[in-house]
Amino acid sequence: MGVRLVLADHNDTVRHLLKALLESQSEWRVVGEAKDGRDAIEKTRELKPDVVILNFRMPGLNGLDATRAMVKELPSTVVIILTVHDSKTLVRLALRARPRCCLLKTEVTQRLVQVVDSLIDPQHVPLLTQIPKNGGTKEVSTRPPKKNLKN
Repeated sequence: MGVRLVLADHNDTVRHLLKALLESQSEWRVVGEAKDGRDAIEKTRELKPDVVILNFRMPGLNGLDATRAMVKELPSTVVIILTVHDSKTLVRLALRARPRCCLLKTEVTQRLVQVVDSLIDPQHVPLLTQIPKNGGTKEVSTRPPKKNLKN
């Protein structure tokens, strides 16, 4: 059936660009779009996507509060927060909402497809996001080590 995604960003252009990027993957389909956190929660409840990608700051209910609600209500849905703010404090605040990943918008074209793919992989153990001293985000995979088959 493929990967079903919901996008939430108040900027129509950003949503359209994200949709084009994500749907360039053959079995990925954006099944819903939202302009604010409340609409994102409603679409997530209704459509039950595999992945929700939402903006940190949106009018009305922001991405953090929407993430908290989604994670609590639909814990199997992968939630990814996007932000333009390269601030350690804001990234830490975003991570407290319990998304599976927080990604800078400047990194989206290079890394979003890879991040989504790694988070929906059934062999994947949740990805942790660390904040390097020089800013930005750094992903650290917590996959278990490969078993030694020589025994």
